[in-house]
Amino acid sequence: MRCAALAMFSLSLLSGSAAAQSYVTSEQAQEAVRQFWADASLTVNVRVLYDVPAVGEDGPRYTLEVPAASEHAGDYEVDAVSGRVIFFLLEESHDDDPPQLDLATARGIAEQFATDHYPEFPPRQWYLEPERTQIAGGHYVFSWYWILNAEGTLAPYDLRIEVDGTTGNVVMYKQPPDNISAPMVPQITLAQALQIAEPFAGYDLTEVPFNENVLRIAPDNLDVQVLVWELSQVPDSTPDNPWPAHMSVLVDAITGVVLQVSRPFGIQTFPANGDAHAPSSPDPISIRTLRGEPVPCLAPPILHDGRLWVRAEMLRAFGAKVESSRQRLAFIVGGRHIGADEVGAEWRNGWWVPLRRSANSFGWQVHWLALSREAVITGTPKAPGHVRAPDGSVGVEGDLGRSKRSHRHRRKSVAPIAPRERTLGLSRPELMGFALLMAVLLSLRWGISRRARAG
Repeated sequence: MRCAALAMFSLSLLSGSAAAQSYVTSEQAQEAVRQFWADASLTVNVRVLYDVPAVGEDGPRYTLEVPAASEHAGDYEVDAVSGRVIFFLLEESHDDDPPQLDLATARGIAEQFATDHYPEFPPRQWYLEPERTQIAGGHYVFSWYWILNAEGTLAPYDLRIEVDGTTGNVVMYKQPPDNISAPMVPQITLAQALQIAEPFAGYDLTEVPFNENVLRIAPDNLDVQVLVWELSQVPDSTPDNPWPAHMSVLVDAITGVVLQVSRPFGIQTFPANGDAHAPSSPDPISIRTLRGEPVPCLAPPILHDGRLWVRAEMLRAFGAKVESSRQRLAFIVGGRHIGADEVGAEWRNGWWVPLRRSANSFGWQVHWLALSREAVITGTPKAPGHVRAPDGSVGVEGDLGRSKRSHRHRRKSVAPIAPRERTLGLSRPELMGFALLMAVLLSLRWGISRRARAG
């Protein structure tokens, strides 16, 4: 069995961090790609090293390319810490051609590839996304989620393999990170979640029930991870509608709050700290930068014992490096290492920190606007990562050298929209509705007046 797992190496390329982290060299990254394909003569060119904090599926990594002359030509990423190939996308593609292979054959190819190249695949239990998600043009896309426990909780990120439906070759591979920073055992049962989700169903439940339901850890763009019930309504396909739109509701599996309601065409709505779904809850609390930019988060801030608490990972938006797992929490701000005890962090189904105490520890300031229920943080703006070229020169992270990942190759994080803008105590949608109502009333009044004059 060919596995591309390399040993840890001892070259430190990360400057300015008190905890030196060993990165593999560019030569070792090239060798990792050769070992992945068991081809010692393979030509592999290094583009750049992304020297960035590990957040979700992003982290320090080399981007490389294999030239077009090779059957393995394409873009690659190698984890700069472990030395493993974590992503590739080959140039070969019959994306627009009808597939010649059937689904079962393609799945067998993907499973064998995972067994050969991802050492954790055989011993773990996996959940494969439904068949309706596995056909993408002329390709087949298979996404597996690690089943973490007896409750069936799914890990936040997927192992993804794409098979060309014409040649049967694997043309894309994405390895998931293993970091888990959320609870894994629900306090809300499936039956309770279904009852909570009923008012938000997109279809008549007597015709289309919630028929695809999973318990999973959902991450947002800051890698704030929340345990949720994902409840989906998937209508049966018909000759007239072979790909019917499905609706889904995310219910927090700890608190029972509805976090997201998905509709066709990508329309999503989120609760404003629960006020849309729990009438007894207070108005939502917003976290903003000094420039007035909102910081959305899948786990909204909470007031507890007179203190404002936020998920620790939210502070990444202000430039803090947050190292978070179920066992450990630490921060790096301005080169300083700050522990969980120093900021008064508590594990409450995720790491929560008191905002003002944390900000003071980091040298930031927090301004509380009671009328609008907003906390404005004067932190350091989130800095871009550094890019190191093969010659050692350093630049700023951008698109140069990044692998050409299409929309279906990126992570499936939950990206919450910003908290609703509020003016005069009303949200923007409320203001728009009020303006529309006034326009209708004025129009009716004008029509009545005109008829009266005509009479």
